[in-house]
Amino acid sequence: MKTIYLLCIASILLLASCGLHRTTYIAPIPNTPMFGHDSEAYFNAAVSPTHFDFQGGLSFTNHIGITAGRFYSGSIRNSSELGINFFTQTKTNICLATTFGWGQTKIGNYYTKPFNDREHTELHVGYNTLFVQPAIYKIISTDNGVVRVGLSLKYALNNLKEYSYTEYKTNTSTSADLEYERIYTANKQPFRAITPLLAVEYTRNNISFGGHLGYSYTSKINAWYKSNDYKIPSQSTQYGMKRDLYHLPFILDFYVGIRI
Repeated sequence: MKTIYLLCIASILLLASCGLHRTTYIAPIPNTPMFGHDSEAYFNAAVSPTHFDFQGGLSFTNHIGITAGRFYSGSIRNSSELGINFFTQTKTNICLATTFGWGQTKIGNYYTKPFNDREHTELHVGYNTLFVQPAIYKIISTDNGVVRVGLSLKYALNNLKEYSYTEYKTNTSTSADLEYERIYTANKQPFRAITPLLAVEYTRNNISFGGHLGYSYTSKINAWYKSNDYKIPSQSTQYGMKRDLYHLPFILDFYVGIRI
């Protein structure tokens, strides 16, 4: 039981830390079903005071299954994904699979700089995702349970629908009058993400313990910015373009779930 508690605490701390104030793209934890046969189902979930996260899937045949995932943290981050998984298993229990799917993410945050309550940032981001995720994994059956070890590579084409990032500083901590502001905006445009991932899971008596380790590589977006300095009017209304995409690249999580 001590191991279960440690895994749950680690998951909560890692997942709850995703609300970075300038994060445009947060790589969702890829759903790795690692099906072995038909009529197989799994469900993993994590809950903290700030979010709810789950992943699940169901195989209909020996070669086809569906997957679903949901991350909800109010306006800070709200992500959903659906996928269809095609898999085949060899006689050596090595499996090949590919998932095709769609997702949607919205990120919003209001942030005040620590020890300086005059400096603030506001972020609003929204994008849809189409992805393909090939995988190879091995299922090892033992007297004490079943071990699954897999590698996958997720390629995601994200279509940016909304992007607004504002930095501003007020004259005093209680005033709404601005000293300066810088506003970043971006038009609708695509950006890509490639995520290699290692997945490990141990199941015994239908209870699963597992984890993911990965890294997400992303392309940039063209964001326009406007700068207004209200203390020095001559420096106001400066315009420019910046190739930018702040993202949370690392994926590390531990989970507890069921597999039947």
